[in-house]
Amino acid sequence: MALISCIKSLNGGKFSPLLKARDEYVASCKTLLNMIPTVQGPLKRRGGTKYVADISGAVRIVSFVFSPIQVYLFVFYSNKIDILLNGTIYSTLSVSYAAEDIPFIYITQIQDVMYLAHSDYPTKKIVRSVVDGVAAFAISTVDFTNGPYLDENITDITVSVSGTTLTTSAALLTAADVGRWIHFETVDNGATKCADAKIAAVTNSTTATISNISGEFHTGIATKMWRLSPFSASLGYPEAVCYHQERLYVAKSGRIYAPVQSGGTNFLIKKSDGTVLETHGFSVDLAVEKGAEIYWLMSSEMLMIGTLSYEYGITSGTFGYAVTPTNKKPVKAYDVGSCALKPETTDDGIVFVDLYRRSVHFLRYSPVYENFEKSELTKFNPDITRGKIKETAMCQRKTPVYWACLKNGKMIGCTLSIKDNVVAWFDADVSGEVISLCSLPDMNGERDDLYIAVKRKIDGVTKTYLEKMTDGLPEDEENATNSVFVDCAKTYDFAQDTTEITGLSHLEGLTVDILADGGVQPSRKVENGTITLQSAAKHVVVGIGYKSIVEPSAIVPAEGRERTIKHISKIEAMLLETLGGKAGINEATAKEFPYYTGTQKMTAPIPLFSGAKEIESGGRWSKESNVCIVQDAPLPMTLQALYVTMEI
Repeated sequence: MALISCIKSLNGGKFSPLLKARDEYVASCKTLLNMIPTVQGPLKRRGGTKYVADISGAVRIVSFVFSPIQVYLFVFYSNKIDILLNGTIYSTLSVSYAAEDIPFIYITQIQDVMYLAHSDYPTKKIVRSVVDGVAAFAISTVDFTNGPYLDENITDITVSVSGTTLTTSAALLTAADVGRWIHFETVDNGATKCADAKIAAVTNSTTATISNISGEFHTGIATKMWRLSPFSASLGYPEAVCYHQERLYVAKSGRIYAPVQSGGTNFLIKKSDGTVLETHGFSVDLAVEKGAEIYWLMSSEMLMIGTLSYEYGITSGTFGYAVTPTNKKPVKAYDVGSCALKPETTDDGIVFVDLYRRSVHFLRYSPVYENFEKSELTKFNPDITRGKIKETAMCQRKTPVYWACLKNGKMIGCTLSIKDNVVAWFDADVSGEVISLCSLPDMNGERDDLYIAVKRKIDGVTKTYLEKMTDGLPEDEENATNSVFVDCAKTYDFAQDTTEITGLSHLEGLTVDILADGGVQPSRKVENGTITLQSAAKHVVVGIGYKSIVEPSAIVPAEGRERTIKHISKIEAMLLETLGGKAGINEATAKEFPYYTGTQKMTAPIPLFSGAKEIESGGRWSKESNVCIVQDAPLPMTLQALYVTMEI
């Protein structure tokens, strides 16, 4: 008896075999390679990547978005940052970060300023300015003023100030204290005065010279009411920075510091007479039970904080009201524990990676329920992150995809739309080791582009390339001429038909796939940066070929017949704007979808196909049923549904 199994949606993504008995397994895949699930249900082939630049030696790439038409990409090296605009170096800044520390720099952009925080380095900022109508970038150390401060002194040590000389009653000062701020309060005849000052030089353990004095103090009056700032070469520097509710928050060792509201980096905590205003700076201690490291800060409905053991939110106690020195409350939001990786934002929430870099979680505050919404996004495929997540990037448009590169160089993605209940993981293989990635909006504002730094072996030498992922098939195309379904690609437009293609030294020694005037031509090996086409063409796309593979998790003839012995006789695929492709019970036996008649070759553009294609299958009788869809030509494919005919 013949029965038909219908798979009308495949956006469950790649599932772990652990979940084979679950109902959700039917819409999922056991293999999903280089095919991106859409929110609507179909699978769309991943677009190829275009070669942008050789960035060998680079450690990390980061986006800097000032406006829709001024989108920069920062390439971090151990001794410099190259700032790229439209793929070319626009400016270069000198830095002195160790290469192994660069991945752990916490980066936050606020309009035209980018802050760089790392516990072992003074916090830096990169400022974009305009000089004579030309954008310029400069890097400098952030000047934290009037604090922030640790807890008030609880020892018997006193300090006194006369002019610009600070004297302590016992050994307190070291050379490492130069640059730290001190806040002290003196009382004389019942009058309290408060002052802040910067330690400019240390004479000995009890004497220092101070500068930048603000506020008032009683000259020569000794006081136990003093406190020092937490940042120095010996104590370390801020671990994370975030702008929230008009304050630039910084974090260190389980404590969050907030500056004066709209006060930049001024952390003044009191007026000279000791009065505390709602706009003054303040600090918040977290009741961290296991480890005080703060790994990230994110601005959402409230200030969200990730630590080694828990995730927190800082609230005023009343939703919608600002956090102030007298109205602040840390609340525990989640108990996963985070790693030192800045979260991404989507659907009014944040997406963060756990301490072990294996699980991904969604977290947001719901004012309706006055509670946190939280979920694990990797629960249906815990194996997808094997290799551990190194970096992430979120591309919101057109299809919302959460991308991640792993420490082993692999890349994965997840179509993520919480409001549509779509969490669909997939593998992405670019035939190289992905070491960093970031997203940038395109200049037309139509989509977010993924940029990747990829290590490739070229003619025996390891190179690092900057590549940009394309849409693959542009909108409103009638054929595949302008599509890009190869990696590390270059595209060419000639006025006349041409057979010799030059400028391919970045692919020297590799065998490349070719799409010429919309038709597939035989692969060629790049020699001396050149290939010769079989047939002359005007529009040519050359790059590294890749496979797209879809293997649904379950082909079930009917409910209750999952374990029935059966045999697949026919596979019918519903396709949209597709050329090429194969189907079978496995990759080795997959047969090509028929598009051509007679001896016609795939060397000229033909219209994109939308509709059904059938393949007769010679599958054996078994309780297990497998279907495999493959696309290994440099052509587009969108798989809408599968209809599998089985004999039972």
